[in-house]
Amino acid sequence: MGANAHTRWWTEGPVGTIVLDNPPMNVLSDENRRGIREALAEFRDAGARAVVLTGAGERAFCGGAALKEEEELTAETVGKFLKAGDVFPPQSGAGREQGFQRRVALPQ
Repeated sequence: MGANAHTRWWTEGPVGTIVLDNPPMNVLSDENRRGIREALAEFRDAGARAVVLTGAGERAFCGGAALKEEEELTAETVGKFLKAGDVFPPQSGAGREQGFQRRVALPQ
């Protein structure tokens, strides 16, 4: 289990859960990106087979990027985030029908 200012995470058996917790709209901050990277590393080390990404509260899963922080992003910062896991678009079926936009697969 872990946490930082805007993100919480834990595992239950083979499933890791990441909660974006940046009220009121759960905008994606640098703290979230760091938390997601750390959580994925912990999940990989724990042998997790699936990851659930959700948002805290009732207003939004994720309201988008924290625009005030966008000016400070660099290619290096974004590259580190993307290298934390392989990102695959949904192929078809339930994921696409339920509106999932990304699937993150941990390296085997």
